[in-house]
Amino acid sequence: MSPAAMDSEPDAIFAGALHMEAAILTQQVRAMGVDVPFFGSNAFADPVTIRLAGDALNGVYSAAGWVPNTPNPIGAALSAKYKELYGEDCAKAAAQIYDHVLVITEAIRRAGTTDRAAVRDAMNTISDFQGAITRYDLRTNGDAGRGGLLAQIVDGVPEIIKPIYSEKIIN
Repeated sequence: MSPAAMDSEPDAIFAGALHMEAAILTQQVRAMGVDVPFFGSNAFADPVTIRLAGDALNGVYSAAGWVPNTPNPIGAALSAKYKELYGEDCAKAAAQIYDHVLVITEAIRRAGTTDRAAVRDAMNTISDFQGAITRYDLRTNGDAGRGGLLAQIVDGVPEIIKPIYSEKIIN
């Protein structure tokens, strides 16, 4: 974060970043003594970022797609199994891959075959399908999920403030 940006006395900080950048940015802002609400993209609530940023991330809000302490039963089961197998919280990337496999498996089931064109066509019929992260409505334009979470990092844990779900994706 540039000193010039901080000299402007912002009312809040909004940032989109990947894990490493989110950790560095948060640490820089804290080191500068800036005390304004801080809102970040989904990487700010990811266990990888939390591990990298340490206490600097406390108090940051995140528009999160995934948090390991999700109330979603499928996500909670994934999170528990992941922790059992690997001894750490399930990162967003692992949850995304898990959901990809669920969706592809559902498309193959619907298609009744592994034929590429049939699976693609079946994917476009998937609607209101619950994954570990969100409910999915797949569309030919590439839109898929329809929800997320507003979370705040408290003592190194993303605490869910509010689920954010749209009823349907608008094409």
